[in-house]
Amino acid sequence: MSVGGTSKAESPFDAIRRIRSDGTEYWGARDMQNLMGYSQWSKLKTPLARAMATAKNQGLDVAGNFARSGKVAGSRGPAQEDYELSRMAAYLLAMNGDPNKGEVAAAQAYFAVKTREAEIAQHVALRPKTGAELVLQMAQELVAQEQRLASVEHAQAATAAKVAALEGRHDWFTALAHARLHGHPTDRRYLARIGRRATTLLRAQGEEPQPRQDATFGSVNTYPVAVLETAFAEVTR
Repeated sequence: MSVGGTSKAESPFDAIRRIRSDGTEYWGARDMQNLMGYSQWSKLKTPLARAMATAKNQGLDVAGNFARSGKVAGSRGPAQEDYELSRMAAYLLAMNGDPNKGEVAAAQAYFAVKTREAEIAQHVALRPKTGAELVLQMAQELVAQEQRLASVEHAQAATAAKVAALEGRHDWFTALAHARLHGHPTDRRYLARIGRRATTLLRAQGEEPQPRQDATFGSVNTYPVAVLETAFAEVTR
């Protein structure tokens, strides 16, 4: 495994691109965290979850594009949760990031352009080099690329819109929103137990749940993603 070389003209996202022994490339999610302006891993996990949901909706291999891995901090200690992201996975992560962050905008621009360039270059290399046929196939590929990019962006926007209806502070969610994002049960009794456990966990950290008003459910509490993940892991249905 190696890290791509850099030049003065290269993007920092080129600098963190890694190459496996079989020649395949990937970006580490924790490396992406820093370049996308997220100070904490728990905050990146929200756009990461949305990216996975978008990939699933598009029929992509989620496990293959978002390969689980571990990153050891320093020379010892347990491995931290991490993911090896394919180019498409890194693109989806960027597109699901906080649009108010300048670093996220830079990531979106980089992966939108580079992903398209890489896919077109791959198909061009495999096509027969005949004049009229090559021109026609190039035009067809460009149209198909536009349609695929538009489809991915539409799915990302739809997912974000659904979650936004139940989302509180940025990176804080209701138990229902988190359950829907991750395929957990959504019956009220179960979610009430999740809420009680999440409240206990959050108060142990010296914080309180943040209430928000919902048109359907009235006043509901929101919690950080990391707290909800722990609550769902601990509470059995």
